[in-house]
This record gives sequence, structure tokens and C-alpha cells, in this order.
Amino acid sequence: MKIKESLKLQFLVAGSFNILLILLAMALFIGVKWQSKDIVKLLNEKECLFLVSNELKQSSEDLTRLCRLFVATGGDKEYLEEYNKIVAWRSGQIPRPETVDEKISPGRRISQIKLLKEFGCTDEELELLKESSKLSEKLVLIERQAMESMQQKAYVEGPCKILPNENYSQFATRIVNDRNYNSEIKKIMKPINKFFTVLESRTSSVIEKNESKLIRKEAAAIAFMDIVILSFITIVILFYRTILSPIFKTSKVLVTLGDGNLTEKLNIKSKNEIGLMSGNLNTMVSNIRDLIFVIQKSTESLSAIGEQLSGNMTETASSINEISSNIEGVKQQAFK
Repeated sequence: MKIKESLKLQFLVAGSFNILLILLAMALFIGVKWQSKDIVKLLNEKECLFLVSNELKQSSEDLTRLCRLFVATGGDKEYLEEYNKIVAWRSGQIPRPETVDEKISPGRRISQIKLLKEFGCTDEELELLKESSKLSEKLVLIERQAMESMQQKAYVEGPCKILPNENYSQFATRIVNDRNYNSEIKKIMKPINKFFTVLESRTSSVIEKNESKLIRKEAAAIAFMDIVILSFITIVILFYRTILSPIFKTSKVLVTLGDGNLTEKLNIKSKNEIGLMSGNLNTMVSNIRDLIFVIQKSTESLSAIGEQLSGNMTETASSINEISSNIEGVKQQAFK
């Protein structure tokens, strides 16, 4: 008889399903890990972008400050050298200062614009910086005119004109502090401030989208793990109900049968291999019980026949004894 291996199939399907869920959960957790790394990378890029952007803004303010100090001190070369040094490392002509944050390439020869591009600055954002750079050209010419006038101790031709009765020092001081100069600074700062706004909006939006993806992946991973746990619990319950519990019941019945009580039966109604085994065991015990009953009946019948034969033999013996006595009596009468 071919046995239908339903129990084996059940555990095979349940095990395969559980393994599939575990693999999916692992894939989701790996996705969560990579998504977390992406967010960390984006946060680092954002931090670097703002470090370079603040550096750009600060260095622009430093150039204005150094120019004014150079003029105010009557042409102190220290301020001019510092001014030229900032201009040089900002454009990538010399290595960046070692004093800058280690995250934004100290000692590397690269312009601020290229560095911003490396950290993921978009074309739209770079256009704002280019606009600011173009507006600063006039300011640079004014600063150069003022500093050269102080160096040469005489009026130097440039975008600004000297006023009557004004010496070169007064001229240089006026052009780096007047309303026109400050107006040019405001024009330059307008696209820079807009750059900061656009940069903050874009980077925050990108990070928020990635964080949203991360939250969804984490939720999916947790949900899958919950399903895996429930599936595992289901398999344990299935294992107990279909295998362990019937084995415990069978063990108890076998102990009873071993003591000679053949009236016990296994009450297992499952349609799997355990149920088939239980039914076969019940059938075997029933057959043994019937066989013992037949043997008992046969023994009783044989015993009755034996008793009957014994009685008949006793009667026969009595009859023979009586006949022998009669013969002996006849014999004695005959000899008299």
C-alpha cells in the first residue's frame, strides 16, 4: 500500500516558506543598512557643502576686512599678503590652508567651486555662485585700485574717481567704505544667500526622502520578522500537534498494552502518517484481542470435551467393573 506522505509535505512547505521569509527579511535588513549608509553619506555631503559654502562666505568677508585694514594702516604689507593668499587658495592656485576643517581637504590644491561640485553641488546652485563671482569683479577692481593707490602712494586709475582736494589715502579709504562699495557687497551677497537657501532646501529634501525610504524599509523588515516569528511559532505548534502529541499518546497506550490491557485504543484521527500508524496499531491490537478471545473459547470448548470424556471413561470403567463382578459371581455359582 502506498503511503501518502502528507506530513513530510506539510513540513517541507512550511520550512520552505519560513526560509523564504527569512531571506526576504535579511534582504530588507541589508537594504536598511545600505539606506542608512546613504543617509550618513548625504549628511556628510551636506555638512561638507555647508562648510565650504560658509568658508566661501567667510573668505569673502575676510577679503573685504583685509582690504580695509591695508588701507587703514597706510599700506601694511602683512594684510596685502594675506589678501593675495586668500585669493590664490580660493582659486586653487596654491594648496588650501591646513587650518580648514579636515573634511574639506586641507592642503589640497583645488578651487572652492570645484570642491563644491565634488561634494554634489548642482548646476543651479553653482550658477548662483557664478553670478556672485561675476558681481564681485567690480568690487575686486575697487579694492585693487584702493590697495595699489596705497602702495604707490598716489592715485591710481580705476573704476572710481578721486575727488577734488582729496589725497590718495583719503581716496582709498573712501572707496572701500562708501555707500557704493557697501551696495556692491549687498549685490554680491544676495545670490550667495539665495545659494544657501536653495542648498538647504535641496539637501534637506533629499535626506527627508531617503529617511522616508529608510522608515518604510525598516517597517517592512520588522513586519517580515514578525511574520517569520509567527511562522516559526506555527511550525512549532504544528510539530507538537502532529508529531509530539501523538507520540506521547502512543507511548501511554503502548505502556498499557505492555501490561496486558488490550482494551485501550489510540484516539488519533489525523489523516497523515501518524494517523495511519495509529489506525494500523488499533487494528493490530483488535486482531490480537480477537485472536485471544478465539483461543479462550477454543480452550473452554476443549476443556468441556475433556471433562465429558473423563466422565464417559469413569462410567465405562464402572460398567466394566460391574460386568467383571457379574462374571465372577456366575463363575462361582458354576463351580459349586
